[in-house]
Amino acid sequence: INAEYMGHFLSVYFFFAMVDEHSKHQIDNFITGGVAGCASKTFVAPLDRLKILRQANLAAYANVSLWQAFRQIPRLEGGWRAYYKGNGVQMVRIFPYAGVGFVAFDTLFHFTKTIMGKDSPWASMVAGSLTGMAMVATTYPLDLIRTRFAVQTGEQRYTGILQSARHMIRQEQGWRTMFRGLSPSLWGVIPYGGVSFATYINMKQFIIKGKPSMLISTQDDGKRVLSPVGKGLCGCLAGITAQTVSYPIDLARRRIQIDGFAYERGYGNLYSTCRQIVKTEGARGLFSGMSLNYIRVVPSITMTYLVGELIKESKVYDWLHGEKALA
Repeated sequence: INAEYMGHFLSVYFFFAMVDEHSKHQIDNFITGGVAGCASKTFVAPLDRLKILRQANLAAYANVSLWQAFRQIPRLEGGWRAYYKGNGVQMVRIFPYAGVGFVAFDTLFHFTKTIMGKDSPWASMVAGSLTGMAMVATTYPLDLIRTRFAVQTGEQRYTGILQSARHMIRQEQGWRTMFRGLSPSLWGVIPYGGVSFATYINMKQFIIKGKPSMLISTQDDGKRVLSPVGKGLCGCLAGITAQTVSYPIDLARRRIQIDGFAYERGYGNLYSTCRQIVKTEGARGLFSGMSLNYIRVVPSITMTYLVGELIKESKVYDWLHGEKALA
């Protein structure tokens, strides 16, 4: 959400779009972000797993077409459940990941507008980047474990979250291992978080100021807001733009995370890793698996929006706040 979701998370810009911007209760945003994130990630988990395998450049999945690689996963790894390898860890991670994004962005956006000015085009970008860094740092050990689960194609050395953490700490570099690749992840969040949030908000303002269309809805008080179609369009374009900009950094961090586990290639810092990839695989190697990001954007955002809307319409917030009983 890393140069995540960076990657991978999915992506916090469309999570933010699913709730009222001036929500009375931050817990509403936290619940919506977490549940919608879990549903979205599970829905596209097979594509996410394939993307990580392509990023890792593992022999069985690197030199074949996407369709062939997708079909090989259950064939080589014992059935359809292999598509969801690491998804359990992702579920544990994505709820606080998305929740932190919901809660932090609103606060940071108001803070940056206060410092930079209400109409500053940089306020949303800075707030987005800071939010992304907070999201990544908060849940990074889980992201590392999830990545290692996803690249296990032979011997299953990791069987659970706690067992995986103990194994990495004891067998590698101690507690430092749990944050292997954190630096490039934070660097990647800067363009990803900033570009995604800024693109979404600026597109939203551009559309609302334009002529009436199916992208705009008018509230009872006359205020113009994005329609569901408008939110989806802004979210898709923001995600595609941000993921394209930050993808090489995301790929490099994945290689650093699994170096010494899936293979021994001696990846070091972000610069040396990118340089080694270009040297051995060409410039195209920095974008290995990126097409899967484009494929998964629409179903991921659609599921996030659908679940977010269902939660809002379920009156669960009213029940939580004791304002009225569920019907």
